[in-house]
Amino acid sequence: GPYVIGGYSVGAIIAFETARQLEALGKSVPRVIVFDMSAPGYPKPASLARRVGYHLRQILKRGPSGGLTYLRERVFAGADQINRIKHELEVLGVVTPEILERVSTGLLVGHSRYTPAAKITGRIELISAGQKLAWHEAVLLTADCGWSDYTTGGVEVHQLDAGHLDLFKGDRQKQLAQLVGTIVLAAAS
Repeated sequence: GPYVIGGYSVGAIIAFETARQLEALGKSVPRVIVFDMSAPGYPKPASLARRVGYHLRQILKRGPSGGLTYLRERVFAGADQINRIKHELEVLGVVTPEILERVSTGLLVGHSRYTPAAKITGRIELISAGQKLAWHEAVLLTADCGWSDYTTGGVEVHQLDAGHLDLFKGDRQKQLAQLVGTIVLAAAS
């Protein structure tokens, strides 16, 4: 050590737990880099009245056909995102659809059941995709995506103009490399 650990999406939860276990062993983990993932239990759902009101406003402002399209998008949003990822991986020949289905199901179930046993003392560096999802008004969001509940070392939020699935694409690779380099150097000093 000292160790700097990071993870993307659900992998950030694994990175956090790894840091927690290393600290429990007396190791130094001054930074955990979280690439676009909310903390366990986040985001918190807004009140039922707020969520229903939000969705009704979305349906009404779109009219009958637009309202039906909105409902379809909301119902299938997660499946559409997973299908997009599956397609990209199939095109690359990386993994079969069956294996991807089992892995994605396992990750989602694991994330929904995980509750950290303790806080970490290291700082969490949250690198967040700045493009918010359409349903953001139906949940209670915090700038740090709930991570301040799980560390005594503070949370630094770095926002990039990207969507979750596009965070590591194109020109952002260089930007991310510079940012991660800066974080690692700061952890070493």
